[in-house]
Amino acid sequence: MAAFSKQFFLVLSLIYGGWLLLIWLWPSSPYLLCFDDAFYYFEIARNVAHGFGPTFDRIHPTNGFHPLWLNFCIPVYRLGFEGLTAVRMLLSMQFVLWLGACWIIGHMYNTIVSPRLSATETPGHTSCEKGISRTVCVLFALIFCCPAFLKAYVNGLESAVYAVCYTMLLWQAVRVQGRFLAGTTRRQRLLLGATAALCFLARTDAVFLLLCLGCCCLIDAYPFKIKPLVQLAEIFILPATVVLLFMLWSYSAFEIAWQVSGEVKQIPLTLYRTGVLTVSLAFSGMLAWFFKNPARFSDRNIPSSGAVSRFPCVKNFIGSTWWFALFCCLLIIYYTVMQAFPRPWYFGPVLLYGCIVFLLAVTDILSLARKEDLRRHNAASSLPRIQWILTVPLALCIIVLSLNKLDPRVVSMRIANQNAGQWISDNLPRNAVLGSWDAGVIAYFTDQKIINLDGVVNSIEYTRALKKGTAGMLLEKQGIAYLVNHGIMDSGNGRELKQAADRLFGKGASDRLRLEKTWPFTYRGSTNRFGRGIWPMAVFLYKIDP
Repeated sequence: MAAFSKQFFLVLSLIYGGWLLLIWLWPSSPYLLCFDDAFYYFEIARNVAHGFGPTFDRIHPTNGFHPLWLNFCIPVYRLGFEGLTAVRMLLSMQFVLWLGACWIIGHMYNTIVSPRLSATETPGHTSCEKGISRTVCVLFALIFCCPAFLKAYVNGLESAVYAVCYTMLLWQAVRVQGRFLAGTTRRQRLLLGATAALCFLARTDAVFLLLCLGCCCLIDAYPFKIKPLVQLAEIFILPATVVLLFMLWSYSAFEIAWQVSGEVKQIPLTLYRTGVLTVSLAFSGMLAWFFKNPARFSDRNIPSSGAVSRFPCVKNFIGSTWWFALFCCLLIIYYTVMQAFPRPWYFGPVLLYGCIVFLLAVTDILSLARKEDLRRHNAASSLPRIQWILTVPLALCIIVLSLNKLDPRVVSMRIANQNAGQWISDNLPRNAVLGSWDAGVIAYFTDQKIINLDGVVNSIEYTRALKKGTAGMLLEKQGIAYLVNHGIMDSGNGRELKQAADRLFGKGASDRLRLEKTWPFTYRGSTNRFGRGIWPMAVFLYKIDP
């Protein structure tokens, strides 16, 4: 019996179809899902499509993007779509990709669960098995279709692409029970290598994933004889080639082998951070070893009295994909210890893996309850009570989160940035050069050149100037004449923006700023500079006096 049937995927498609209608019919819907950083991709893709090459501001070349999603975006602009119409096209594409990821997750779940449920079915308890399947389907739909979760993957960034690639890799691992060498054919190994290469192109921090997968395969290849080494090469020759070619292209075009965004956000390793990093890596390694070792990939190696045997579906999945769990640990460590301002979508793989484990754990819990009812000959099944306990709190939480998202103050910042960008296009000189720390939406709706001042989608030259403290001099040589950014309202002035100008251009630079125009709004949410709340804010446009 399959938990996720064709009918369920049809219902899921209809739900996402409703989301697509919302995107095309509700004017503010792109801002409900998209982050400001998504508009970095859209602007770079538009510049590439119009012949300017990979650049955000048409001044500095940049590699601050992941290549696979950018190549999805470029054709939309080459076909002539512009503005929010292009954004809606790209979000629609992401919904299709995310539906594909859900389809893969459903089939992976069926591969793990269906044999176990079918093996324990009895004529008198088929309804219990159907009840388990219905509960898991409801939980799946509640989680994977709610606005808060969707924004992690359908957000205008690379998230939907890597979700498909990662789920494909996990499904391949489950199908061969994690035995990538002895348990696969040559065709399967080559397909695995191609999927791993796509994972890297979808998001380059998947180099950690390749390392974890490599460790798993090296363990299987020991002792290192000719046949396992050849099998190892069949898996990793393509991913290694793709990584090397990407680094060579990036270095030749941008003078840096990795994305400039990682260089900008990198935190220097202090003694304390080195210690935290070492302890975290050691703990992650022990955790991965614990999940891998108890049973390898076979149930018969675990004593029936063991706690792990009570969760056979979870054990089977983690036993086959422990290397991905290790990758999730490395992501958390890397972005919390070594990078400033970690973004929510950086941890998308962790959320994805955790949700799959959660659904499998629910299946195990419900199956265990059914077995207890059979053992005690209970006339009244305990399943309904457990099903209500699992679904009702989650449904209420999702309703509350969804109502919060409908608050117009949640998207007010991006709407104000759009209004500011359109005003700048209409009223400032065409050759004016502006600078912004949060340049995504503003630059997308502005015809003038807007330099990204935090360096995330800028050049390595600008990054080095930031570190040396000479970025202000470089910007003045490039003719910067205006600063535009959102910030907290403070007696009608943006004190944050003035302080940032002093840090960038040198002390006293704020005295040369003349306020040209403001676009006030009330924002509900949080940013990198302040916590969650309701804030009086504005987009400020300053002219820099000579």
